[in-house]
Amino acid sequence: MKNLIKYSGLFFLLLLSVNGCDLIKSDDDGNGTVTDYADLLVDLSFTNEDFVQATHDLLSENFDDLTIAEINTLFNNFTRAGEDFVSNLEIIEKYQENSAGNYEVKSAAAVCTAYDVVPTLDNGVGVGLTKSVGDLISETKGDVKKLQEMLDKGEIDENQYKSATDELRKKKLLKAAGLTVGSIAGTGAAIVTGAIVGTATLPAIATIAVVGGVVGGTVTWFSNWYSGANKSAAEDESKMSFISGTTTNGGTIPLNYLKEGSNLTIIPEGMAPITISNLKLPTAGMNRTFEFAPNELGSASKEEGYEVCYFDEPMVAATCDEIMFVTAYPSPANPSPGQDVTVYATTVPPVSNCSIHFSIVGTDGYSNSQDVQTNSQGTASFSIPGAVDETVDKVTITTSNGKTYSITYVF
Repeated sequence: MKNLIKYSGLFFLLLLSVNGCDLIKSDDDGNGTVTDYADLLVDLSFTNEDFVQATHDLLSENFDDLTIAEINTLFNNFTRAGEDFVSNLEIIEKYQENSAGNYEVKSAAAVCTAYDVVPTLDNGVGVGLTKSVGDLISETKGDVKKLQEMLDKGEIDENQYKSATDELRKKKLLKAAGLTVGSIAGTGAAIVTGAIVGTATLPAIATIAVVGGVVGGTVTWFSNWYSGANKSAAEDESKMSFISGTTTNGGTIPLNYLKEGSNLTIIPEGMAPITISNLKLPTAGMNRTFEFAPNELGSASKEEGYEVCYFDEPMVAATCDEIMFVTAYPSPANPSPGQDVTVYATTVPPVSNCSIHFSIVGTDGYSNSQDVQTNSQGTASFSIPGAVDETVDKVTITTSNGKTYSITYVF
């Protein structure tokens, strides 16, 4: 079947090394302190990062070159990471179910708006995301177990097992077409699985300004939203998106990955978290500074909230050395066999006349590289010839100051 694997875009770059956390408690009833809640939110970013990495590894490997044990390891890592992610989501939901929602948004257009420390479930992580990932993991785990039993009984041989598991991951990817998860590190490293998120628009960024917080201290964040008429995992027209990352107090978040109307949760190190609901994005090419003064965790209450103020100003970068991020996307996102692809890369902030190095390696043996200068919008493009069905291309993009981004897509 032609074009069976539908990556709407799978981007990969090596993330910052993060130590795993052991704060997830399956018996948590959602009645803990703000510190407990903040710890769970930080955990969610890390478990999401693991899940995104495991998803990328599962989808990008060539099964023909792997042993049965290596294939099983990929699936085991995928299901384990997914189960941890879902477990984390479920506990956070309990806190949000218990929230009174005393600090609802005053005005969507206000420069300063009050929000809850613990939002209500409607503005929280969302049960649809939990169910969507949970169902995907459960079904995958069960299907792999059945195939392993058939192999052990001699009902299929190793080549048939490889073929069946390869087909399984394609089907699971198709089933996950309504789910987008990604992870973005403070340096601009990113993994995004599922649909392309925001990369077709000019970039905007957010600067985090925690009044009273440690300058340069770690700030964990995540954003979630639904696209479609319904917020239910059972509805085909609903697409659930979740992206997380880390930055610093004074650091930035690339807003071009987020969607208008999304929820943005910010967790400054040692301070009370906040969820900005119904996020209004700035226009392209702008830097929006979010400024807020949360209580320290030890004195924060789940029933309180506080104001978040913002102001916008144009992004400015005078030289190529000031580039903070580079993002990229393939066009078309889902190339058919034989269809040529153009990869577009954009610097953040946009800077003209900067060298972007493109390098392509395909599973069909094709390779090429080229240096291209950015235009007035900070964008450069690279053309790649079409390939036969199920060829996987990996394109690596590197700026002159060393910011790197990689795209993997399949024909």
